[in-house]
Amino acid sequence: MATNISLKQNSEERLSRRVFLMTGCTALTGFGSLVTFGPAGVAQDSASKPATAQRPVISQQSLNGLRNASQRLITQSRDSFDRGLVPLVDHLDQFSLAANLNLRVASSQKNRETQLEWHRLQVRNLEGVTTQLERFQQPASAGWEADVLLARLSLAQAQSRLAAFEGRTNTVTSAQRAIIDLARQHWDKRLDDAGVGHATPMQLWRAAGLAFASENRTLDADRNFLVQAIQATDRWNLAGIGIGRDDVRDAFRFELTRVDLLAAKPGTESFNTQAQRAEASAKKLFDSISQFQSQGTASVYDLAAAWRQRQELHSFLKENQPEPLPAEWQQRRSNDLRQLGRLATQTTDRRGRTAADISYVELLSLTELTMADNTSVVK
Repeated sequence: MATNISLKQNSEERLSRRVFLMTGCTALTGFGSLVTFGPAGVAQDSASKPATAQRPVISQQSLNGLRNASQRLITQSRDSFDRGLVPLVDHLDQFSLAANLNLRVASSQKNRETQLEWHRLQVRNLEGVTTQLERFQQPASAGWEADVLLARLSLAQAQSRLAAFEGRTNTVTSAQRAIIDLARQHWDKRLDDAGVGHATPMQLWRAAGLAFASENRTLDADRNFLVQAIQATDRWNLAGIGIGRDDVRDAFRFELTRVDLLAAKPGTESFNTQAQRAEASAKKLFDSISQFQSQGTASVYDLAAAWRQRQELHSFLKENQPEPLPAEWQQRRSNDLRQLGRLATQTTDRRGRTAADISYVELLSLTELTMADNTSVVK
């Protein structure tokens, strides 16, 4: 048992940095921070609180609602991906949100059998995704080879987590070697694609981040990449090129504020300043994507993913500073979630990827409602 615990802790430590830094790649690391579950089956908020403080408690009815919503998202997202309607990264993110939520619930209930079931489900899903991409066999298709490598990398990470959970030391070691190799191959292939205009700046950032994380590179590597990306997108914006449009520029700026926040020491004035910058950048990113979504050039998923980034930011801040978040920050987050909810309910054509995107919003809304800071008991 001690070996199992040690393996799991080491695996989480290696992967945890990228959770907050790259929310868009949460699917690839396997650990989200939307909610944290405590002992005895009690779901808790992610803020650091004294042991004597009353923590939010989720009823069995609410947990059942979360499970049903997550299963609906998994089914619809995979169906849309199988039909070529959802990009690989979107599906990985949607699947991980649902799967990791269920893993955390099972962990809080000390239900190892259910945890094992969900770890295996993640592996099976990624095996299916990888096989489907490999069978496509279209090297001339833009980004296909890089996507295959990304799927294999995601599968290796899931296999590593499963092996760590089961205490299979040798498998964990071999999986970690595969992760490093695949991350580098994926990064190299994205660079090749970028050279012929087949990789977006955000795809490059995700690939670079995964490679840096697998090699345990310092935050300086992330920051240097982002500074160059911002300079490039500024130039593309001035030239009127689409890959330099405002939401892309704002996305890179937000990523840079997260790197700077991670580099600051909690409790210092620098940390507080960087937190304010990150909050302002997260809000600007959401507003920017909202404008493109209203024009039909960004999806509901894009907007929901931006909102989730702010939720991740707030969770991170709660864990690293004693003061509560400013009320206006939380109010803005609630207002933007209501905007997402209206978009979801007002959508009449719910076929294809739209069904998965709406389910993604619904699960985010359920999670936020259930884990509201002022909720002591959810009935």
